Amino acid sequence: MPFNDQYSFFPSASHRSDSGHSRGSSSAFSSNARPPQGGRGGAFRGGNSTSRGARGNWREQESRRAEGSDKDLLAALRRLDGRSYGGYKSVIGDWDYGDFSLAIDHIQADPFAPPSNMRAIATPEAMGLPPEALASADARLATADFLVRSFNDAIRRADTRDVRIARTGQEILQRSAATVMPDKVEIRFQVQMPARGRTILGNTAARLFDVDVPDIIMDTLDFMSEDSQPMANSLRGHIATYEDYRAL
Repeated sequence: MPFNDQYSFFPSASHRSDSGHSRGSSSAFSSNARPPQGGRGGAFRGGNSTSRGARGNWREQESRRAEGSDKDLLAALRRLDGRSYGGYKSVIGDWDYGDFSLAIDHIQADPFAPPSNMRAIATPEAMGLPPEALASADARLATADFLVRSFNDAIRRADTRDVRIARTGQEILQRSAATVMPDKVEIRFQVQMPARGRTILGNTAARLFDVDVPDIIMDTLDFMSEDSQPMANSLRGHIATYEDYRAL
């Protein structure tokens, strides 16, 4: 998963399937990770009404967050197959994939609205982030910038249009799409929930959240496995470039 370093990074002034194996990764996340609640063994791996009452009911439903394992999420999506699009709101919540969690925070109102908002959450320890990534505020900023670029690269490798994240330019900047803290890393991205017209394609959605979404997340967050070391080295170079600039 080498990072595609095609930029000069200077700021401007102003999954894996149900089998449990990750794509392109030969080892698991750190054994220090939180014990998984899901079924993957810890490997890193509605209606159309516009009435005030209907809108209030959806708001109330969005305020109640579901939770469970990745397998629970996949089963819920399959049960929604053939229902009206608003049914997707029932999966808003927090889903444990083992060494990362998926937070579904907002579901788009219909298939033609902006895509749904999600977060991938992990710990630096589980990811295997090198110490340089957390050493200073500048290092954490550069790491967050790097993760957004890596996520974009992973989307291109997955060849999907259903997963999106903010695009980056040549500058290393503070990114709203990623936050790196000493105890937590968050990636914020969007997913287009599958439908035919306004009818949920639940089996297609289940495959999306069983394969593409976790594979993209793992390709971005895994610095632990042997084949991730080129990406870890690219991250160190990315941090050094930004710190050199800041020292000028």
